[in-house]
Amino acid sequence: MDSRTAQVRQRVAGCFVAALVAAGSLAAAEASADALTPGAFGAFADSIMTAHLAAHHIPGAVLVAVKDGAVFFARGYGVANLDRNVPVDPDRTMFRVASVSKLVTATAAMQLVEQGSLALDRDVNAYLTDFQIPATYPEPVTLFHLLTHTAGFDERGIDRKSLSAPTGSLGDYLARRMPPRIMPPGQFICYSNHGMALAGHLVERAAGEPFERYVATHVFQPLGMERSSFAFLPEPVSDLATGYSYGASGYRPVPAEYIRTVPASMLSMTGADAARFMLAHLQDGRLGESRILADSTARRMHARQFAQDPSLSGIAFGFWERFERGERALWHDGDRAGFGSLLYLLPDRGFGMFVAYNSRGGGEARGDLVRVFHQRFGAAATDSGATALAGAAAPPFHGDGPPLQRFAGTYLFNRYSHRSLEKLVTLGRGTKVTIGHGDTLEVNGETFARVGPLRFRSARGGGLVFRVDRSGAVTHLFAGRTIARVYERLPWYATDRAQLAAVVMIVLGFLIAIVVWPLFALMRRRARRPSSAGVSRGAKALAMTVALLDVGFIACVATVLASGGGGIEYGMPLTLTIALLVPMVTTVLVIAVAWRCIAAWRRSEGSIAERIQMTWVTLAELAFVPLLLRLNLLGIHT
Repeated sequence: MDSRTAQVRQRVAGCFVAALVAAGSLAAAEASADALTPGAFGAFADSIMTAHLAAHHIPGAVLVAVKDGAVFFARGYGVANLDRNVPVDPDRTMFRVASVSKLVTATAAMQLVEQGSLALDRDVNAYLTDFQIPATYPEPVTLFHLLTHTAGFDERGIDRKSLSAPTGSLGDYLARRMPPRIMPPGQFICYSNHGMALAGHLVERAAGEPFERYVATHVFQPLGMERSSFAFLPEPVSDLATGYSYGASGYRPVPAEYIRTVPASMLSMTGADAARFMLAHLQDGRLGESRILADSTARRMHARQFAQDPSLSGIAFGFWERFERGERALWHDGDRAGFGSLLYLLPDRGFGMFVAYNSRGGGEARGDLVRVFHQRFGAAATDSGATALAGAAAPPFHGDGPPLQRFAGTYLFNRYSHRSLEKLVTLGRGTKVTIGHGDTLEVNGETFARVGPLRFRSARGGGLVFRVDRSGAVTHLFAGRTIARVYERLPWYATDRAQLAAVVMIVLGFLIAIVVWPLFALMRRRARRPSSAGVSRGAKALAMTVALLDVGFIACVATVLASGGGGIEYGMPLTLTIALLVPMVTTVLVIAVAWRCIAAWRRSEGSIAERIQMTWVTLAELAFVPLLLRLNLLGIHT
């Protein structure tokens, strides 16, 4: 049996074990849904974590849980470093937790709000001296918007990371690479690493000291979080878990990377430190004799601050909301190269758990961990106010509402780059909404029954809410039970079907120019037949030149994407920068091609078939221009 076969069998076996764990947990839940004891949780944790490490190819992980003001469970699984065979220790092993960092940043910001050094409703420009946020819209961006991801910033990943030690300050980076504003603040949730990094910059501006020093002094030290740091290489570096990827050749260590949006992304911490942080938040800012937030500030931080609709999950300050069987959770996960993590609080039970993995396979594992946890241990009674998320079946809707045809279409998750060349990755990523049986809609294989004019519910508790403009046209789709998501309605020309048709037409035109025409010319030459009077050689040569340049550009971009984005998160590759000059040249040349095509028809050059070919090539090259414009590939947009 070869290694590849062995790997496949190992994964299948791991998934089978995970399925057995889930099935056993569901049966236990039916028998005793409230038995959340240390012994029961420990048995659950050992079985599911062992299964997940095998099923998702994860070398090591840590799981800690707290309840009723004390550490409830803490255990390491597997190894932190394969070469040194270092076991994971909840007290010593530090994991890079990526976006879980945002919870520490939000906590620091709320400390300064409490002290009066920052205001939630004040224009952030009042605190900035090194750069300013443009007044793109009449409404200013505030700290409230930054902490709830409603500031309306675009997504930007280019040049956000580095494989070397950092140079320059957080303010320098944000002044240079802050994304543009693409929507008015306070209207839509649009997740933003740069927005939370800006909140961290406001912390250092208001406190008068670097962000890392502030959180170390005012968050980590009071809570005894001695092994937590936003540093590129936290000390002692020997206790930092190594991140891994897994492929056909087995495990490979992932190089350490510096993420320039430090307050949003760079936290490293142990399981024990995560337990202290969770206990402080579950006890309204207090841990023992230490306090990092006043009771009222902590409760304000944990309260729902924004939601696209009352029936959907929303967001607190930093924390996402999630509802399982009516129980409200506050949480945040994190993903980065070689690591995955999750911090998950159930305030009504005084319970929290933190899990971190040294492989991106943890992204799949943590979702299953939460799902099986709720199957095994049920849900606490809650009074969240979000009754539509309580899990009970909603009554059928019998009123008036827009016809279902208005909702059917393609929608795109709004966390993407609207203004840079990174928009290219949205191709083929639309979510289709189709009409089901009766008064229902189908989305990703899930059926949603109508419960209001613009609201739909599934049997699993998921919700959909649509937004319409003044004319009644659907503009947005909001979804949310486990996390709030906003989807933009795509116009017909941006749907997958329309773009596929355009691509087919463009490719056929390019093939005519660079394959069919040269092939016919070669066949005539070999047959020693004289060239007939057809479309002028100059026109064809120009069209062939444009087609060859465009195909070369496509090949370059495809190569960059095939190599994992060509490392554009670490800066623009020179080859891609040069390649982006090509469409600017061909866009000018295609005007001449179109002129020569029109001339060919006016002068009746060649046969009708030749002119039709020339027309097809011309239209293909012309159609390539709006496609480039839509994907921000005409010009250098970074």
